[in-house]
Amino acid sequence: MGIKLMDNEEIIKKLRPHPLSFVGTYFIFIYILLVGIFFIFTHEGIASAFSRVPYVGGFDIGMTLLSWWVLLILPGFIVALMKVTWKWLAVFIGIAAITTFLHFHFELTISQMNMVLIGFGILGIVSSDIYRISHSFYITNYRIITETGFIKNKKRAILYSKINDLVVKKPLLGKILNFGSVIPVTASGFGLAEDFSFAGAGVGAGAGVGGAGVGAGGGKTMQDPRARSSYVLFGISNPNEVYDLIMEYMHKMEEGHYLKDISKGIDELVEGDRNTRHQNS
Repeated sequence: MGIKLMDNEEIIKKLRPHPLSFVGTYFIFIYILLVGIFFIFTHEGIASAFSRVPYVGGFDIGMTLLSWWVLLILPGFIVALMKVTWKWLAVFIGIAAITTFLHFHFELTISQMNMVLIGFGILGIVSSDIYRISHSFYITNYRIITETGFIKNKKRAILYSKINDLVVKKPLLGKILNFGSVIPVTASGFGLAEDFSFAGAGVGAGAGVGGAGVGAGGGKTMQDPRARSSYVLFGISNPNEVYDLIMEYMHKMEEGHYLKDISKGIDELVEGDRNTRHQNS
């Protein structure tokens, strides 16, 4: 993937995400891998425990599978809420459904079934790192360019003149290892995500005819600097240094606009003076 530069444009700095910037995604698939390892060594004991439970004994294998599903789907639901996207719940459900299908259709044992689950975990970890490496960020003397090419190519460029604000965000691990995201915010709202909070209260009395109730509710939308990793300088090393570099070029760009305005004003004055002299002559 090559970057086409404008006239007199040059690349000042090329960046990629820090190796641990996607650690949250790694942990998701590490968890899936650990569930597989856990059930390989404990599924017989779990089935034996269920076999001694009244009314459940005849369904010990089914209850073992149910426990397996719960250990996968519940964390998937929690991850989906934390990341504000349901795709992660779909990933967990998809992995569980495919593995269960292989179990029943090809008569895989529980151990073989969990070996498949371990395979999904390893594949997810490797894919996450490939996705991280596919990010390329460029700081030029005119603009910021972000490019990602994991499955399909995504490219975005933001001119310094379009940036209204610049934000640095560091996760807890990033504060220790000095990596984080630099998020350019534009006048159109690019770089901002909306979080909505709601509060409500109600009072009720009676039931049926003659009942009464009072309710009230309110909500507030807050904008937070946040965007997809392919659209910001995500998880880069030394983000504060990059922030200073971008601010320097933003300042130069702003000075350039002022000089153009001054030059334009002088040209207009000179032209006006010429016209006045021409009319008087």
